[in-house]
Amino acid sequence: MSAPVIVWLRRDLRLVEQEDRPVLILPPRRVRDHRGRRCGSCRRGEERRRSLLHRPAAGVGALARCTRPVIACLAGTVRGWGVALALACDLRIAARSTVLRLPEAAEGRLAGGGVTQRLTRIVGPSRAMELLLLGTPVPAPTALAWGLVSQVVA
Repeated sequence: MSAPVIVWLRRDLRLVEQEDRPVLILPPRRVRDHRGRRCGSCRRGEERRRSLLHRPAAGVGALARCTRPVIACLAGTVRGWGVALALACDLRIAARSTVLRLPEAAEGRLAGGGVTQRLTRIVGPSRAMELLLLGTPVPAPTALAWGLVSQVVA
């Protein structure tokens, strides 16, 4: 997850709480895997960038603790930290073409941001192990049947 996404997420969470907004909706462009991508706003200062990039789990945790309902809109391939963000939301609405993936296993890592705990609670231990250890892609209709998404739209 990139530093700009963490900054955006914290800003919007603060606004939702302060301005008494009824709901926070995460658009598809915010719910994707942003690992390692660099952009203008994270080149400003190496120290600031490093401190933000090493705390993506804190952003996911803040999202999970939001007192307002949070809805994730999913489209395309959602992987890694994008799945972590989606699982921390109260509702997940996916386009029919959406595919969820946890590729960390293929890279020799375990998914972070509370994915292991949230995924196990949502789909059960057997399916969670399959997704976490094999990195099996899950298309939207299957994700709906498993309870990973709340609704699939055209």
